[in-house]
Amino acid sequence: MRMVGKTVEEIKAMKTKERDATHPAVPDVPELTSLVMISVEDYIEAVEKAYENAIEVKDAVKLGLGHEISIAKSKDYAAAEGDKAEVLPVAQVDTVMAATAFDKDGNVVGTIIDNAQIRVQFDAQGKVTNRDAVLKTKKEIGDEYGMGAVSSINKNWHEQMAEFEKWMVGKSVAEITGLKVKVRDDAHQNVPDVPELTSLVTITVEEYLAAVAEASANARSIE
Repeated sequence: MRMVGKTVEEIKAMKTKERDATHPAVPDVPELTSLVMISVEDYIEAVEKAYENAIEVKDAVKLGLGHEISIAKSKDYAAAEGDKAEVLPVAQVDTVMAATAFDKDGNVVGTIIDNAQIRVQFDAQGKVTNRDAVLKTKKEIGDEYGMGAVSSINKNWHEQMAEFEKWMVGKSVAEITGLKVKVRDDAHQNVPDVPELTSLVTITVEEYLAAVAEASANARSIE
């Protein structure tokens, strides 16, 4: 959308027009009218949030975005039967994202990793029951995620991820994806098993490693 060279305020101030009910904010500036016909309000909001969450890094020459998306935890409807209660359907989309900066040698100089576990709940007739839910990523949820109270190391998800992000700095993607891991239980098949992380990270990390690897593959020059 030709944002390069502009401030966030300039991007937010871009003139838009309503094309129809489903396109309320289509660019209305000469350099974009023949190029962009989509509604851009969500993209502009995302850029603003990216700026608010930005971190400072040194020696970055490339930046990439990687993600892993799964609907494996979605649930089908199951009627009550015997002593089994009715199970209502849930469409769950888990989206792991990693924005990662690399130096000239391909080593990580900084990364931001987050996970959005979005659940769309239905009643027995298939009607959405949480359409107005406030949807947040795990980092946005913060301490309210509740992992700290049950974690063996008393660290919540965002605290553990901060340690994992710091561990990656200075390492190549091969070193990161080659991390030694162990099985903690059925739901945690790839928990870090190296001395510098065992007391800091007890979450399973396979999706986060894959997202950083994809960020490297997608990285573009920022010089």
